[in-house]
Amino acid sequence: MPTKQDKSTAPPTPADDNQARKVAVRKIAWRQRRAVANLLPLAWIVGLQSIAVVISVAAVVPGAKLGAVLAVIASVLIWLERRGGSPYSAAIVAGVLWLIPAYLWGPFGWTALTLWLVGPLVSAPFLRDHQTRFRHRPEPVQAAVVAEEPKPELEAGPAPEQVRYEERVIPNNLVFAGTRLDKPEPVAGGFTARIIGEPGKTELSKLQTGTGTIASAWRGRPDQVTIEETSDGDNSQALLTVITRGDNLQRARYLEEDGAAIDVATGIARIGYFNDLRPAHWSWWTTSGGAQMGCNCGTTGSGKSGFGNLKICLAHDCPVIVTVLLDAQDGSSQPDWNGKTHRYAEGVENVFGEVQALDYVAKRRAHYISHAQWSDSRGRERVGKSYLVPGDPDLGGMVLIYTLVEEAPLLFQDEVFGPRAIKLLGPGAKTYRKPGIGLDIFTQNLDLGELGRSRSFRANIAGGGSIAAFRTGASTDHKMVGLANDPSKLPEYFPNGDKTHGLGYLRGLDRRQATMRPLIPRDQFEIASRPAAGRFDEVTLGFYDEYAATLKGGRKASAPKAAPARATSGDVQAALEEVLAAADGPLDLGSIVAACGQRIQGCSLGEIKAGLAALESAELAWRTGTTYAYVDQGR
Repeated sequence: MPTKQDKSTAPPTPADDNQARKVAVRKIAWRQRRAVANLLPLAWIVGLQSIAVVISVAAVVPGAKLGAVLAVIASVLIWLERRGGSPYSAAIVAGVLWLIPAYLWGPFGWTALTLWLVGPLVSAPFLRDHQTRFRHRPEPVQAAVVAEEPKPELEAGPAPEQVRYEERVIPNNLVFAGTRLDKPEPVAGGFTARIIGEPGKTELSKLQTGTGTIASAWRGRPDQVTIEETSDGDNSQALLTVITRGDNLQRARYLEEDGAAIDVATGIARIGYFNDLRPAHWSWWTTSGGAQMGCNCGTTGSGKSGFGNLKICLAHDCPVIVTVLLDAQDGSSQPDWNGKTHRYAEGVENVFGEVQALDYVAKRRAHYISHAQWSDSRGRERVGKSYLVPGDPDLGGMVLIYTLVEEAPLLFQDEVFGPRAIKLLGPGAKTYRKPGIGLDIFTQNLDLGELGRSRSFRANIAGGGSIAAFRTGASTDHKMVGLANDPSKLPEYFPNGDKTHGLGYLRGLDRRQATMRPLIPRDQFEIASRPAAGRFDEVTLGFYDEYAATLKGGRKASAPKAAPARATSGDVQAALEEVLAAADGPLDLGSIVAACGQRIQGCSLGEIKAGLAALESAELAWRTGTTYAYVDQGR
């Protein structure tokens, strides 16, 4: 069995040889310095004799001899002042005193004899001290023989952000008890760090209620603090972002300079930036699900219409999108786009007429897509597709119909046309996705009164895409649509006094709860005045012509009836809200299942339980044992 080799007998390595050579050189230099030091007294005597000879020769120049002596004496006095107490001092003083008789009688004869006899005696103390110092100084040794142990690295102390969190946040809010702040990382204008909590005790939703405490600790505004889900989804932890500089979103960023555009491969475009200057995105469609819906809310002056203008500009320049603008407020919402989108209607009655046409076209497109013949990648003949991806050559290059409904409450609250519009768009919020029609609704708030009092419509329009919430006038319903932050608490002004137009929260594919601000078109009129990049495909134009022909002939326009759509999670939640709100008191699970079965055919027990859990999470229902009760929030 091989044994471990002893280090003393191990063969030398190149590094050992190199170290040995260095030690040998140091030894030679050490011995040479010792020999040279022994000759210093002799060198001093020879030097004095030489100086005296030079002074004697300088006597041929008048005054030079005395000047030379005085210069030597002055130099010696200066040296003694700077190096007082040196072992050389006695020899130097004696040498200077010897220069005086050498100056008077010359450096030869008895004067020189005195120097050579007395000089060694005066130098004796120096030689004795010199020999003692060299005798007690050890010769250099080969340091490489003994390996030097590495010095342990000193641990860095806590970061200033961690100290402030410990001192100002944890003691002042119980939701942060038992938590700690992980190592912070810098972001634009601030920092981000993970809040580490106690499993079973700390909850993300509770941590999100403490943004005000953290904002106070860093002397900032609540909208500069973001507490959101971590990338691994650990509910006992949270990702904290604090922006300490207040001008990240203050500066307006323009669409034309930013170069944002809709990616025709994914249907996604950059539409602005979050408060840490990471890009924010909006999805017009997905390659795995079809068209996406949108919901936008905000009070007057919050930047809601400006955001709609940005999205029209982006869609206008996309080759696989056509735009439909419906403005119930008689064309005052987007004046630069009036009549310049592919289809346009203003006023409640005309808008409802366009909604009817859109619903007809949606059903005709759905029938066409589900029966179209095409060949897959393996060359197999197939019939029908589940949904439209804009520009699909198998479907004749059909485009996405992006429909903006500005001032939607004016349409939905109209006594004549409101109920009829909700009857069409309510189901359309979930069925328009497959035939490639995206609805983008603009309201003042998120409450049901703004959306025709249809819980199903709100659930499906919010669950089928993205939500943009700017500063609102009412603190209601934001949790029901998946927003952790209350948009009514957003500031109206930036620190410099500018209006916070466009400052809001975005819920969508970025999965962030941070404040964001959209891009702004610098010259939307110029964009609206140039030709659109996309145009209606011939199949869809034929459906619009077909609808117009039926109306002109006095016949009722009707599209082929499609199979009833399966209930979505939004439908289930809406039905549960209606059941619980209509009850006089708490209901047990069996009663809830029976009541929901009357509203939604084929609804399973698992779907009902998931819907009840969602209502609990949104704090719209309370559970006591096996009974549930609805919590009225002012609807």
